[in-house]
Amino acid sequence: MFRRLLARKSTKPREVEIVVPRADIVCVNQPRRGLWDRLFGPAFPRFTVAWRSGGSETVGAFAADPSSDLVRRLRELRPRPS
Repeated sequence: MFRRLLARKSTKPREVEIVVPRADIVCVNQPRRGLWDRLFGPAFPRFTVAWRSGGSETVGAFAADPSSDLVRRLRELRPRPS
C-alpha cells in the first residue's frame, strides 16, 4: 500500500492562460488590506478584474506579487471612456 503511494509521481499542474481583450476590460479593483488581512490573509494582495464576455460581465479574482506592478499595468491598459 505505501509503495504505491510513494511510487506515484507528482504531476505538474497545468498552467492556466486567461486571455481578456483590452477593450473588454470593464474595471480593475484592489480592495485595501487592513491590519488583520496583512497578518492573517494571503501572502499576496488580491484584486478583481471584470470584463465583458459575450453578452454578460465576468469577474475573476486573482492574487499577484506587489512588486510586479500587475494591477497598475492592468489599469493603464484599460480603455478610457470617450
